[in-house]
Amino acid sequence: MKNIKIRFFILCLCLSVTGYTSASARTEKVKTDIDWPAFMQKQDLIWEILPEYWYESAYMGNGMLGLMIYKEPGQNYIRFETGNCSVHDHKAGSDLFAIPRLLTGHFALHPEGTIVNGTMHLDIWNAETKAEITTTKGIIRLHAYVHANDMVMLVMTNADNPRDAQQAVDLGAEGIGLCRTEHMFFAEDRIAAVREMICARTVEERKVALAKVEPFQEADFTAMYRIMGERLLSPSEQQRILNILKSCGVTAPQEFDAYVEDYDW
Repeated sequence: MKNIKIRFFILCLCLSVTGYTSASARTEKVKTDIDWPAFMQKQDLIWEILPEYWYESAYMGNGMLGLMIYKEPGQNYIRFETGNCSVHDHKAGSDLFAIPRLLTGHFALHPEGTIVNGTMHLDIWNAETKAEITTTKGIIRLHAYVHANDMVMLVMTNADNPRDAQQAVDLGAEGIGLCRTEHMFFAEDRIAAVREMICARTVEERKVALAKVEPFQEADFTAMYRIMGERLLSPSEQQRILNILKSCGVTAPQEFDAYVEDYDW
């Protein structure tokens, strides 16, 4: 009996010492200077192929509004499924299963070409999704997020030609956030001139090819400026430029907000 008591005492002592040591070790290892953006970046969700169902999609929301982005299965368009917690079913009962949230509808992005493949990236820290969609007519880049405080969903896509710019205006776009000039030459009647420029063996040959390319680009930009008017830069892009100027110690001119009106057409 005495031996049992001694063993029990030794066991309790070991457990207490071990517990104290572990607690001390945990206290010493606590970090308070965590780089949260870098840490959260490691948790980002990345799709190497486009999701095709709602349960595979990139999901964003602010607790009230919800947005899911995925390629419609078997179809040639990108689906933006929307939801709102204030819109729900009315069934008998008062629990969560009796008043489930209902989808409020969806938007569809129909590309001119056929969707071949694509990638998607859900940035956890910034709560935004970016996607690159490859089609037979070129590449579509989109950027979407749900505002944290305001009941607003924002989706931005690139516009690289007058047709896209006009469609953006018709759909209520506030401006162009990205214009990839190389995309202006994907059309069959233009790509040959670009290839000729790339494959030119002499400066003279390259100048001849550039003379063919320049009218295409000049005409497209002129048309896009006319179509977009005061929407030439989106508010976010304009603020980005202002921030860059500020970081460089440059004061933006007062006419910056109205520079489009003063542009010499």
